[in-house]
Amino acid sequence: MSDFIPQFVPQVRPKDVEAVKQQMLSGWVGPAKTTIALEEKIKQLTGATHCISTTSGTTAIMLALLGLDLPEGCTVLFPSYTFLAGANACRMLGYKVQLVDIREKTLCMNPTLVEHALDQGDIGCVMFVNHNGYVGEDVGAIKSLCDKYQVPMFEDSCQALGMPMAGRTGKVGVFSFSVPKLVTTGQGGVVITDDAEIAKNCMMARDHGDDWRATKIHEQIGGNFKFNDILAAYGLSQLEDLEQLLSQRKAVFDCYRTYLQIHDYGYDSTWMVIYHSDKAGAIIEALAAEDIQATQYYRPINHNPPYSDDNGYPTAEWMYDGVVYLPSSLSLTSEQIDKICQIVVRVERERS
Repeated sequence: MSDFIPQFVPQVRPKDVEAVKQQMLSGWVGPAKTTIALEEKIKQLTGATHCISTTSGTTAIMLALLGLDLPEGCTVLFPSYTFLAGANACRMLGYKVQLVDIREKTLCMNPTLVEHALDQGDIGCVMFVNHNGYVGEDVGAIKSLCDKYQVPMFEDSCQALGMPMAGRTGKVGVFSFSVPKLVTTGQGGVVITDDAEIAKNCMMARDHGDDWRATKIHEQIGGNFKFNDILAAYGLSQLEDLEQLLSQRKAVFDCYRTYLQIHDYGYDSTWMVIYHSDKAGAIIEALAAEDIQATQYYRPINHNPPYSDDNGYPTAEWMYDGVVYLPSSLSLTSEQIDKICQIVVRVERERS
């Protein structure tokens, strides 16, 4: 057996395999009862009134934007450091994207800079990204600003399923079930909202007009972005044990904290273990030499040609220059984490 420690590997339990097997044997493989059961479970866990499943976290973002029915060509505020799925979804739907730098403490968009942008420009929406599962005070601060300026808040909570109130602060929230997430179905995602009109718009866009099967009339333009029962069976199996998965995640974080000061906002994230150092490159190289995978993950959004601008985003640059996303699989053993941390500590001491 290889001693390679990947940055992340999904946990596939025998009960998950059995759930998928039984779903396939049932003959129901498209979106049917199990997909609805998954949506109901998400509503139960989050308290949301509506849940709309779809093919990916990115598709969920697109459906949610369509659900909000924003003004054509409007500007959406987006953080300078995160995965750019939300920015891409905005651009694909014809919206402009204005970047806002993040806060060092939270890795999320800085409320002071958001207020400045809202005060200076005609903004159609604020897309807050719960980076690494962050659900702290900045979420409420952004919501208060959105209320003040009468601009809808969109919560991209793709990395935050299982965190208290994740996805519930804005008018709409989304979760992803992609491979690195706490609950994964390989690909998949959901939109959650308490707004019936937003939910209706999402469902219309998800299935070529949603109720066309009954009326044979397509009331609006839509696509095929439906989930399916095979993936839903896999996801539902995990959602039924969400507390256990959260406990496993906490154990991983607690073990790392024994050795390192990780960037964790003071609580256990539902996503990755983040370490920050001015020796990030050397740490990643040292880990790789021991067959351990770690990565810097994202560049600042403006490093990507479609989003290049002349503005400075110093905190995003600081984050990228020094970040290390350490191995974060739920299956990590204390011995493996001990080995990882010893290497990190050794590099810090050797180069101090």
